Parts: sequence; C-alpha cells; structure tokens
Amino acid sequence: MYESPWILIIVSAAVFVAVSLFRMFMPEKKAWHQLLIPVVIFASAFIVDLSVETDREAISSVISDTKEAVVTRDIELLKSVVSKDYRDPRNGTYNGLISVFERFFKSPFLRDLDLRGVEITHGKSKGSVSAAAFCKFDPQSEYSSYAGVVIVEGKANLEKQGGQWKIVNVDIDTVNNQDVSNLGF
Repeated sequence: MYESPWILIIVSAAVFVAVSLFRMFMPEKKAWHQLLIPVVIFASAFIVDLSVETDREAISSVISDTKEAVVTRDIELLKSVVSKDYRDPRNGTYNGLISVFERFFKSPFLRDLDLRGVEITHGKSKGSVSAAAFCKFDPQSEYSSYAGVVIVEGKANLEKQGGQWKIVNVDIDTVNNQDVSNLGF
C-alpha cells in the first residue's frame, strides 16, 4: 500500500549514488543521460503520490465531506458519505439518521465544527475515525441557548463499499465530558 513518496525518494538517492560511482569509476562509459535515471525515479515519487489516493486519504476525505455537509446543511452530501447499511442504537438505520439531519437542517444549526485529536485506523475494508468535535452553534440555532460550544467525543466506523469508504456507524462517547455511551448515542 502506497502511503508517501519517501520510499521512491530514498530509492532515487541510492540510484544517484550508484550512478555517480559508476560514472566515477568508469569514465569511458560516462553519459549525461545516466543522470536521468535518478531524476525520473525522484519525479515518479511525486507523480505517484499525487495520482494515488490512499485509504487514509479517502477516509480523511469522507470525514471532511461529512463535516462540510453538517456545517453547510447539505443533506445530499451527507447521503453520499453514509452507507445505506448504516446502523446505530439511537437512529436505527440510514433512513432514521437522514431524517434526524433533515429536521436539524431546516433551521440554522452549526456555525462551525472543529475536529481535534483525529485518529484514523484502517484495514483493507474496515476503518474507524476517533475525534473530539467542537460544535459551535449558529447564534440563531435553538441549541445556542443551551451552549455556544459543545464538545462531542466519539468514533465513526467506516467500510469500503464498491471502492468507496462509507460511514456505517457512529458511536458518541461523551458530550461536554459527560459519558453518554450508556444512553444509546
């Protein structure tokens, strides 16, 4: 699995050393195009990095899209990142979750959502994201009278479905440092 360009950068440095030694000890076979070999390997490191989306990058993109969907109240974007197989004890299914957010999105909801302490773990087809979300309510939100900012800690579980990562479950552990895991969130 390709995660960063460093392996190819190190290989290009090793090849550069090998080519330089070859050119030094065999000057009669020295040619300018020999130096292109490490340059091509070095350039390919960045080409591969830009063209290959790793699972970690794909999961980060799902989380970023989810955050954007909640802040901008974009139900279609939210639907695109949540699996049809979604299940949780509070909302039940995908349709239950979407209907909750449709109700939230009818009026101003969040002004900003800041994720901190994001930890991404994943295997071939399953992954999870743990984070603390600092939810800043819109001043016109009915929830802003409760608190301007709410800190929610939890974990989103994802699965790779049809080549795309989708959220299949969200577990909320704490709200403002109060344990809510036993309440079915």
